[in-house]
Amino acid sequence: MARLEAERKAALRSARRRRLIMGAGVVALIVGLMVLFSLLSGNDDKGDDDNAAPSTTTTTAPDKPEVTIPSTPPPTTLQSTDITVGDGAEAQTGDTLKVHYVGKIYATGKEFDSTYDGDPIDVPLDPSSGIIDGWVQGLVGMKEGGRRQLVIPPDLAYGAEAQGDDIPANSTLVFVIDLLSVEKAPAAAGG
Repeated sequence: MARLEAERKAALRSARRRRLIMGAGVVALIVGLMVLFSLLSGNDDKGDDDNAAPSTTTTTAPDKPEVTIPSTPPPTTLQSTDITVGDGAEAQTGDTLKVHYVGKIYATGKEFDSTYDGDPIDVPLDPSSGIIDGWVQGLVGMKEGGRRQLVIPPDLAYGAEAQGDDIPANSTLVFVIDLLSVEKAPAAAGG
């Protein structure tokens, strides 16, 4: 009987030991996975920053900018301010630009449009394209990777024509635009 009792106690100790070893192994595995995940996440962030610096041509949406409406009366001429100067190709009349933008009404600060929750748009820098003159004039000279604010008076925007319920007639508009890429206009044929 004593021998059976001793074997039972030995079996219980052995079972406890296996559970402890298994528990310790599971804890070690979880901690190891957490460390590995942390290291991989850290490397991805660092790698993205390293890869983003040399090349500014991208279709990935930058963070949506805050648009600050100046506290002065609305200007009567186009105001163009580089928030970030890009280092890529320079936009010229006739080029097609891939951009993200947010637009607000100068008088109210109300946002009327933004592309940051979706895909960027293609903008032909051509007065005959239907793009407002403030964009055609205000985006020339901007470089890929740049962010520019345009304050556009009504005569270079939509003038006396309201644009639905979003843009009243004779509105000065404020845009912040991120230039993602420039597709150069084809060279003119001839000689």
